[in-house]
Amino acid sequence: MRVKVYAENEAEQPSEESGVLRRFVASFDEPGRLRLPAEGADLRLSTVSGVSGHARAFLPDTSYDAAAIRVLRKADGTGFFVAEPAPTPAGWTYLAAGQYRLKLTYRRDNRAADPASQILREAGRSDPERVTIDVPWQQMGVE
Repeated sequence: MRVKVYAENEAEQPSEESGVLRRFVASFDEPGRLRLPAEGADLRLSTVSGVSGHARAFLPDTSYDAAAIRVLRKADGTGFFVAEPAPTPAGWTYLAAGQYRLKLTYRRDNRAADPASQILREAGRSDPERVTIDVPWQQMGVE
């Protein structure tokens, strides 16, 4: 069975999915917020009998170094592709195995860079939305 943990309350989430157990941090009409500590956290799921399942470490910001990467965004903003800016001497471009943290900013009002751009709003707000995505990267089949 899959488990989804939401920072929000149940009213703010889509309807139930078959085979998915949902858990909510916020209750009733309380707004949700990310509650992982800044110094990092370990997340482990286990059965009632204590059998370990999925485990994941969330590292603090200080555990990351800057990396030179290029991001190509899908035209509609729903996806992106990440690559190193230049190939290695052997001609291959690949990211080393490790934990990567991407910090992205979605500018709803991008007129500073493109004066003719459309202003987008969510709940009446046009301020930038900032997102952090942690990617545990593994290389498969690389010699």
